[in-house]
Amino acid sequence: MGTTKLLILFLFSSTSLIAPQSSDVFIGAYSVKDNGQMKEYIKIEKHGNEFTVSEKLNGRWLSPKVVVPVTKSQMGKLLGKPINIQLLGLGNDNAALIKVPKGWHLDNFVCNTGYWLATVLGPIELYKN
Repeated sequence: MGTTKLLILFLFSSTSLIAPQSSDVFIGAYSVKDNGQMKEYIKIEKHGNEFTVSEKLNGRWLSPKVVVPVTKSQMGKLLGKPINIQLLGLGNDNAALIKVPKGWHLDNFVCNTGYWLATVLGPIELYKN
C-alpha cells in the first residue's frame, strides 16, 4: 500500500475517533440531589430531528419545550469567560443542559457527574438516570 493510501486511511480512521458526539447522548431523564434524595428533574426527548425538554414539578411532567444545540462560543458568552474544553449542550432561552468531562469546574462549582444545567440561578449538577 502506498504512503498516500496509508495517510488517507489514517486520517479517515483518526477523524472517526475524534468526531464530536451527537446530541442524542442527552436523551433520557435527569435527577438532582435534594437533601440527600435523588429527585427526577428534567427529561430530554427526541421527536424526529427536534429535541425537547420537560421539567418535573409536583410529580408531573410539564409540557415539553424545544431545545437546540448550544455552541462553545454561546456558553462562553453565557458564562462570561472562554470555554477551553470540549463540551456538548442543548438549551433554550431559560437554561442549557451541558455535558462536560467529569470533574470539570467553574469557579466554586465542580461537576462530578459530567452533566449540569446552566440556569440564571446558577449551575445545577444533574445525574443521568
